Amino acid sequence: MSSDIELAKVFAAANQYLKGVNAKIALVRRGEMLYWQGTLPPKPHSKRDRPYQQNCSSGLPYTKAGIGRAKKRAVIIGNQVALGEFDWTEYPMYRTKIEQPPESLSAAGVESNSVGCA
Repeated sequence: MSSDIELAKVFAAANQYLKGVNAKIALVRRGEMLYWQGTLPPKPHSKRDRPYQQNCSSGLPYTKAGIGRAKKRAVIIGNQVALGEFDWTEYPMYRTKIEQPPESLSAAGVESNSVGCA
């Protein structure tokens, strides 16, 4: 059995598990990286006022270990959303472009990068 097939089975099993525990978050593969997909609250400074479906980078690779870690975090995220406790400040990689870098960085010509949800 090919490694790709085994990895696809692990990936499918992880999504089946998330569906079974009603996590409301799924894993999505984009290239060699894993993303979480689900209905999440708007990010701080967003013009949106209601939760909407977002694809968010987990920062984890499409490997057996990465899938396992992303699955565990998806359960946590799903629980936080269900309990109304999800907080974007726990995810510093999703700072919005509206946030400005400190003046010292701005003066040095360093811009704020934002990685995040689409």
